[in-house]
Amino acid sequence: MNDCILLQSSQDWHLQRMYMKKFNKLVLVKSVHHNSAETRAKLQYEFSLFSNEQNPWLLKPIAIDYIDDQYAIIYENFNGVPLKQFSNNLISLHQFLQIAIDLVNICMKMQQSGLLYLHLHPNQILINPNSLKIKLLSSEFSTKYDVESPVVIENPYERLEQLPYYAPEQTGRLHLEVDYRTDLYALGTIFYEILGGQLPFQAKDAVDLIYEIITKKPEPLVSLDSRYHSLLWEMIEKLLAKNPADRYQSAIGLREDLLQIQQKLLVNEPLENFLLGEQDLHLNTGLSTKLYGRESQFAELSSVFRQVAKGDKKMVTISGQAGYGKSKLVQELKGEIAAAKGYFITTKYEQLQLENDYSIVIHPLRSLLKFIYMEGERSVHLWKKLFQEVKLVVTDELIHLLPELKWFVKEEVHFQKEVSQNTKQLHSYTFISIQKILLTFAMQKKPVIWFVDDLHWANQSTVEIMTQIFEQHRAGYFMMIGTFRVNKDSAEEENQQRTSSFSSGHHIHLPLLQEQHVQQWLEASFQAKPHTIQIIAKQLFNLTKGNPLFVKEAFRSLQQDNTIYFNATTKEWEFNRKKFNLSRLNNELLVFIETRMANLTTEAHEILRIVACFGQRFEFTDVLKLVSLSAQALLKHLETLVENGFIIPLDAHYKWASTLEHEGILHTFSTKFRFVHDRIQQVAYQDLSGQLRAKYHYQIGQLLTDDSQMAADHDRLSEIVMHFNYSRHLLTGEEKQKLAIWNYQLGIEAKRIGLFDNALKFFTTSKELLTPDHWETRREQSVKLYANLGECEYLTGHYEQSEMHLTEALQHAETKLEKLMINNLKTVLYIESDNPTIGLEAGLAGFQVANLKISAYPKKSQLLKEYLLLKWALRHMSDQDLFQHPPTNSKEIDILIHLIINMTASAFLLNPNLTGILLMKGLRLQLKYGATSKSGMVLINYAMLLNAGFANIKEATRFGKLAIIVADNQESIYIKGHTYYVYGVFISHWTEPYETSIQYINEAQAKSQELGLYHLVSSASCFIVAIRLIQGVNLEDLQQEIRRQQEEFSIHASTLSIDFLAEMGRWMNILRSPHHPVHWACPITIQDQPAIKIMHYTVRLQMSFLLADEIQGKAILIELKKLSKDSYTLPITTVYYFYRAMWQFHFLHSQNCQVQEQRLFLTDIRQSLKKFKKWAVYSSENYEHLYALLMAENYRLHNNDSEAELYYDRAIRLASMNGFVQDTALAYERAANYYLAKQQKKTARHYILNGIQSIETWGAETVASRWAREYQVHRKLENHSRESLTFDMMTVFETTQSFATAIRMEELLHKILFSLLKHVGADSGYFIHKQQHELLVLAKAEAAEKTFTMYDQQSMENFNANMQSIIRYVLNSKEHVIIDNTQITQHPPFSYSTAKSILCLPIIHQNEIISILYFENTLMTNAFHPSHVQLLKVIAAQIAVSFENAKIYGDLEKRVQLRTRELDETNRHLIKMNERLEKNELERKKLLHSISHELRSPLTSTLGYIELMLEGVIDDAVARKKYLIRSKERLLSLNNLIQDLFDLANLEAGRAEFSFTEVKAKELFLQMATRYEDEVKQSGLTFSAHFYGHEEAQLLIDKTRINQVIENIMTNAMKYTSNGGIQLSFHVEDKHLFCSIADSGIGIAESDLPFIFDSYYRATNTHEAHSHGIGLAICKQIVRQHNGEIFVESLENEGSIFSFTLPLVKVLVKN
Repeated sequence: MNDCILLQSSQDWHLQRMYMKKFNKLVLVKSVHHNSAETRAKLQYEFSLFSNEQNPWLLKPIAIDYIDDQYAIIYENFNGVPLKQFSNNLISLHQFLQIAIDLVNICMKMQQSGLLYLHLHPNQILINPNSLKIKLLSSEFSTKYDVESPVVIENPYERLEQLPYYAPEQTGRLHLEVDYRTDLYALGTIFYEILGGQLPFQAKDAVDLIYEIITKKPEPLVSLDSRYHSLLWEMIEKLLAKNPADRYQSAIGLREDLLQIQQKLLVNEPLENFLLGEQDLHLNTGLSTKLYGRESQFAELSSVFRQVAKGDKKMVTISGQAGYGKSKLVQELKGEIAAAKGYFITTKYEQLQLENDYSIVIHPLRSLLKFIYMEGERSVHLWKKLFQEVKLVVTDELIHLLPELKWFVKEEVHFQKEVSQNTKQLHSYTFISIQKILLTFAMQKKPVIWFVDDLHWANQSTVEIMTQIFEQHRAGYFMMIGTFRVNKDSAEEENQQRTSSFSSGHHIHLPLLQEQHVQQWLEASFQAKPHTIQIIAKQLFNLTKGNPLFVKEAFRSLQQDNTIYFNATTKEWEFNRKKFNLSRLNNELLVFIETRMANLTTEAHEILRIVACFGQRFEFTDVLKLVSLSAQALLKHLETLVENGFIIPLDAHYKWASTLEHEGILHTFSTKFRFVHDRIQQVAYQDLSGQLRAKYHYQIGQLLTDDSQMAADHDRLSEIVMHFNYSRHLLTGEEKQKLAIWNYQLGIEAKRIGLFDNALKFFTTSKELLTPDHWETRREQSVKLYANLGECEYLTGHYEQSEMHLTEALQHAETKLEKLMINNLKTVLYIESDNPTIGLEAGLAGFQVANLKISAYPKKSQLLKEYLLLKWALRHMSDQDLFQHPPTNSKEIDILIHLIINMTASAFLLNPNLTGILLMKGLRLQLKYGATSKSGMVLINYAMLLNAGFANIKEATRFGKLAIIVADNQESIYIKGHTYYVYGVFISHWTEPYETSIQYINEAQAKSQELGLYHLVSSASCFIVAIRLIQGVNLEDLQQEIRRQQEEFSIHASTLSIDFLAEMGRWMNILRSPHHPVHWACPITIQDQPAIKIMHYTVRLQMSFLLADEIQGKAILIELKKLSKDSYTLPITTVYYFYRAMWQFHFLHSQNCQVQEQRLFLTDIRQSLKKFKKWAVYSSENYEHLYALLMAENYRLHNNDSEAELYYDRAIRLASMNGFVQDTALAYERAANYYLAKQQKKTARHYILNGIQSIETWGAETVASRWAREYQVHRKLENHSRESLTFDMMTVFETTQSFATAIRMEELLHKILFSLLKHVGADSGYFIHKQQHELLVLAKAEAAEKTFTMYDQQSMENFNANMQSIIRYVLNSKEHVIIDNTQITQHPPFSYSTAKSILCLPIIHQNEIISILYFENTLMTNAFHPSHVQLLKVIAAQIAVSFENAKIYGDLEKRVQLRTRELDETNRHLIKMNERLEKNELERKKLLHSISHELRSPLTSTLGYIELMLEGVIDDAVARKKYLIRSKERLLSLNNLIQDLFDLANLEAGRAEFSFTEVKAKELFLQMATRYEDEVKQSGLTFSAHFYGHEEAQLLIDKTRINQVIENIMTNAMKYTSNGGIQLSFHVEDKHLFCSIADSGIGIAESDLPFIFDSYYRATNTHEAHSHGIGLAICKQIVRQHNGEIFVESLENEGSIFSFTLPLVKVLVKN
């Protein structure tokens, strides 16, 4: 075998032409790159498929052989080159037509033999450049076409080389079947490439390329090359049609058109008026897969999808009887989904898998993640980022359900262990996570279509789960489609009841097909006379009544018995009516299917019935284990079932199954099949007797159990349990116990996702399988089972059974831990279900288990005792001690703390003292036994107690902040959410601004929403709105916040939030609209919780004062008096005390009260003043202005006018300064009331006008109108302008003053941004600088978190697109931009921006924009007023000057720093040089000492020998000769040392002489190898030498000097190697010779490597006396003189490799 010529190479194989003696001729050899059994099997399949093909255009495979260590197919020789190579040349139109016709001939011949090629590619086609004859290589991807067995599509992402030639149906994104027309599409792509010189679609990324193939039209050929007639482009365009129905239907039609064009060109006839496809034929033998008679229904479905693709969320249900094409209708939507870059996922319910619903919910999401992963690294990276943006919390629980999430999480991310406290929270967390995953697709505007098939088999709980997923998704781009069967033999009500919760959206009903629809279907499927088609359609319709599945099955049956047959003479299909009349086909679908099954062979029929027991899908290896057949025999029967249209394969490797089995590796592949329709599976299943069904289920369960890996696999475990549950009576005792455990495991999984009904079934089955003595033999497992069973029974409303099972579990619990866990479970269940008293009883029982004596009704003395004990325990503990408190090792303590936390809230209803004791007991237990997993919650609860119970704000704040730190350092989101909530609601506002409270409550709400803590979400909504009211947020914005809370959290809204937000919304309408009716009797549904009533009545108290309704004011005060003993430390508490005092002052001023009331009022007022004085100390920003106003009223009451006036003004200034606009207005009004009472009308007028202006700013038009009437003033606009101007001038002065003195850039930008944030009302701001033509973000400030970020020249490109577009607009227009509401702006969409209002302003200096200010308000719309712009423009001038000054200062500072760094660097360099000089001096001294010793030693010994001989001591001739030889050796050694010293000196000084000559690299190698081989081996070492590369490569070297280098390195290698070997290698590369000498010696220490080539340096691990550190230094100088490099790699005690390079003069390359 010789003279091989490589023709081409692909990713899997290469093609060569060679002479083979075996065949005594030239042949073509296609060798595969990998020699695995799988490759051999595919090669064998390919050979067997093509070797019998009688196609003159196919390369004839001769044999399979093993050549040069590779398996290969041997072909007959063909003198051709790859078409890809040939088509690079310019070809004429006639040449193209000749090539095209031959290619079409290939396709036509393959169609005739029933072969689908599926891999047409220019590399697969060989062409003779002279004759233009064509040959096609065989392909492993080809297959025989069977209309009854759809071709399984390869993963397109794995065949990137072939992907540009794939037809749309091969991408897997469309519901179109692959057939002969697929090859014609590839042919069109090849034609396009030949004529146009490029591929029709050229995207580099696989995802983009698939999208273009599905949606994009290629550029017309005429625009690429005008030489070609437009008719050719029309032909290619027809071949490249997206829909196969629009292409040529056969290669025959295409060939006829090409021949006609060729003929017309030969005789110079014009090509105009040429109709393409006139000779085309339908060659398909089956019915078309296109939908007929469903046009209106599909249009309806498509219309709904188009709305989804634009951002909507829709639910659609489709109903119809079995076989009506419900699933087919939905699948038809795939094309539009792919065109919209959407994703299609499926949930399919099955009759045999009722209990496995939870996995069916999860699997589509897993498929969705797999789709993203298969799209490639770009998509994976994008979704990693998106999951971070939506704050997807990845926990072990979530990874367990969706293991694919690991692909999208950074490896270093630690999964959280816990997110919830109980089952309901875990269920909620899971569904929040699902929503976040779906949200990421909406953020990318990629619609997700979730198809829920066969809903009629789903139980109610799983339907509700699917509905919940739909309802919770709010971002749009989501569509859920459900199909369900309407059986004519079942009541319509039953079907409606089963799917009622799912059918809230759009509904489509599928009727039977009409006769004309059947006729249209037949016309599109095959070619026959119209009359024949009409007859067949009529007969089929009469038989099937228009059921599409029945029509298809009947047509198949009529074809199989040749009632419908193809007439080769007429080339048309015909119908044998006589044979049809004799066939007596049954007109019932099920009976018809049974009849078809009966026509199968006995073995095939039995196989069909067995596989029906697996369900809709089954796997080959499972069936093989179940039947007593060989793999080949089973494959043959399955092939029969495929051919008869009962089942279809699902894996692309099915076509190789036979050869894979021949190689013995089929079992390593997952070869799956499914039934063509579930009706077929049901008929086959029903064909079995109950006894046989149970038997097969039992056998299937056994074989699945035998595979331990399968049993461990979660999905297979579900299958095992399903089969064993169906055959429970056949199980042995041991198998029943295993099944009990497996049912328990699946119950836990179902419970995790919230399918409590399903979990209950599993737990119940598990209990039923237990042995009667299970409490004795399996006590521990039984306790867990009964506890979980009781929990699910409670959650599904079976309260009596739940109590019974939980009690039984508790009775058999033996350990403290078990008893505590069950009591804790009961506590959680009862408290969450509004049975707090029973829950507390369970909790107290748990305390008894733990030997904690806590009374249900403790006295205050017991509370005080617990407080003192805790104080004593805390006496020496600092915050650091508490934070670093060691963790507990006791699970019992952890559960006990959990139990205490669960009881706390409900305990308050029973007895507030009990709550106090529980909170303190929890902390004391933690101090005694160690920190628990709930440490943050224990600390925050204690902080709340300190504030509410002991009014100790200082300590409450201390422990609250400590709790925040602890929570932030714990993994649990649940603990973070709870801690933030308590701190934000009960503690923060006493010492920090209200905005901080809002921040914590918002965080708590978000985390609670993630975990499904909906009661916290609802109450957070109430507190956020209440605090916004207290803050004085504009009422319109407050209304928007109320609406946001109502809409965003409406699904799980509690009665609390529904009532409170509704009332708040009504009050906003009343305050804003003077004509809005006032209703005081707003409903409060929850009457038994004082805190809720206090919130409602306190808001009403404020409203009554603002609206001046004395009657309501008195009534509300009376109601609140009753509740005041239950007063909490809520933010709204201060509002109660303030407005209570304000009403009481009003009554006292107006003398509208009795004497007894006066005394009570004065007592209350003193209490309010005392409280506000204390609160003002802790948080002057929040409370000092209110205290000042109360003090003003108090001084007024006591006629102290000077103090009253002083405090009124102080209250106004403080309220205004801190942004409480409504309190500013009230202070003005109270001052006006005071001055009016003093008859100072002008002064009163001044104050009331300002008050009206402030109250209008707040938005309370009703109050403004009332004040204007009462004080008889007109609301003048000029007052507003004057006041605004004064305020603006103050702003300008304050702002410019604040940064006028700043000279450092960071300090300046900090002052600029925070000053402007405050004055324009933004919560975040950016400073963008224009540097040349680039925009750089220099700084960002955030008001809420008080954070300032200085960026290092950050490009604008790194920030969001909306911000970029606005800033670029400002840059180009030099105009400011104000966006009042980002949700309705005409600017680019802000769908996912957090900003509600935006202000962007240029800073102009010397008529050029030098910088830009960009502000956002995320809390309210219309936050920025045009007056802000005027204000900022005034300030901008000062900013520009200050910025330029700061730049100059910064430049100067940088220069100074640079000069300082240079001086430092010089100084460091000098220090290093000094150190090196000192080291060199030391080495020099050592060298001189060594050299002097070496010079003396030979001389001394030689002198001694001579003296001994002269004195006659040595007179023996032999002895004299011996000592003379030694003397000679010593002198030679001395001479060599002296020569080395001279050489080094000359080389370093550049005085050394070199004599360069040209030498062949190979010759030099041979000399060196020969020279050292014996010497090395004599040293007891092995020696090897290797030469690589061109042997003719030549060097220009001084041969003596290079010998010196090699000798030095080789000598060292032998000297320092005691065992092992030495290897000499020469590598000739492109421009250099690479020489290396490797040894296995002592190696060189890593610290010595940098200095090994320095003069006089000796390695630290070298103890050889003859080493001077000169040799390698000489080598280095010699190599450098040759323009080469020398280097070393070494590991101590393992060996060294010394290498050097030499440049080549020339390389001779053979052709």
